[in-house]
Amino acid sequence: GVVTLFRAHADLIAEKIACTPCLQSVSITVGTAHRFQGDERDIILISPGVSTGVKQGTLYWVWTTRQLLNVAVSRARSYCIIVGDKTMCAKTPGPLADLSTYADALDQKTTQRQTKLKKTLLRELADTGLPFTPPLHPSPLGVDLVLTINGRRYAIILASTSVLTQDQHQENNSLREHGWRPRRYTIISEADCARALEDIQRLY
Repeated sequence: GVVTLFRAHADLIAEKIACTPCLQSVSITVGTAHRFQGDERDIILISPGVSTGVKQGTLYWVWTTRQLLNVAVSRARSYCIIVGDKTMCAKTPGPLADLSTYADALDQKTTQRQTKLKKTLLRELADTGLPFTPPLHPSPLGVDLVLTINGRRYAIILASTSVLTQDQHQENNSLREHGWRPRRYTIISEADCARALEDIQRLY
């Protein structure tokens, strides 16, 4: 689902989707927050529709309709992705500024937790005595550690999500072109660390 605060914005997004051939077979519902009241989707994309040059009257309307943004962010079952001008949202008094602050706090918390989990995994790998090394400097495409086994070079990447972006697909291809075998592990829990460690040990 794609949710925005403004009807004209929703109509424009729906029009763009209708003109995009690769999206014709995808089930996408587009509408304002009113359209999604009482409804849910697995993945929700929110487009606030606020950017540089927005009219003060528009900002005031957003400020007075906090409940609409609450509806928008609560429609996602699995993922809620916000696409917009974060700097402008942070400068907008009211719910958009609150949402921007909350997103920053989540990012920081996730980063801190993943950093801790990465350190745990690297420490456990060191305890096994397996011959791994830190990544090359500068690190190739965010590689966390490298392994050389029987002449094969593995690039180990510890990620915070299992969803691969187009850029990450390109990173994998680039690593392969340079003789690496990329292996990505989603590390968001202690159980993920254990599974990654077990899989890495199997390489030997």
